[in-house]
Amino acid sequence: APSVSDLKDARFDAVVVACGVHPRVPEIPGIKHPKVVFYNDLLSGKSHAGRRVAIIGAGGIGFDVAEYLCHSQPDEPPKSRAMDIREFQQEWNVDASLTKAGGLSGDPLAPKPSSREITMLQRKKTRPGLGLGVSTGWILRSSLEKRGVKIVGGVIYQRIDDQGLHFVAEGEPSTLAVDTIVVCAGQVSNRDMLTELLKTGIETHVIGGAKEASELDAMRAV
Repeated sequence: APSVSDLKDARFDAVVVACGVHPRVPEIPGIKHPKVVFYNDLLSGKSHAGRRVAIIGAGGIGFDVAEYLCHSQPDEPPKSRAMDIREFQQEWNVDASLTKAGGLSGDPLAPKPSSREITMLQRKKTRPGLGLGVSTGWILRSSLEKRGVKIVGGVIYQRIDDQGLHFVAEGEPSTLAVDTIVVCAGQVSNRDMLTELLKTGIETHVIGGAKEASELDAMRAV
């Protein structure tokens, strides 16, 4: 990536800062424990998850990470799920021969437990996944329910240690004894070079996640 000095020496008329976001680091004692990984490291293959997983955050990223983990084996990097018609048909019991009533070979919502034990948690007391897309949210919720993913809302995080993730829900203290804790607690704008860039006097425009990270979607990103 170019440095501020490189940009200045190139004598551009203007610079557009579109560096995206960094994962937000929640203020939880023990957040740097070896059990903790951030979603970007998990999805890039830099970090792996074990069999028992807690996901901090039940927004769009949390749901996507849970779905991602449901389709891979513990301690192995999640595999890319390219569109595969046969896999989709098996997942939702679609009768490709069209000989069964309703075009289904079985209950599309029949349980298909994941090889992992996954629990998603969120601080909000509202319905998990409330901000998911209208046309896709129900699919994600149904898919995770089939896989046996648990979701706990209204939690107060206490700490992370060798025993796992400690929290309080509905006034009751609990501990999730997990192998991996994946942080999906939102993002913060990546403005690492912005301050120095502004000092150069170059006309600068900030867009996308670098401008505003909260609830970022594709439309606002462009």
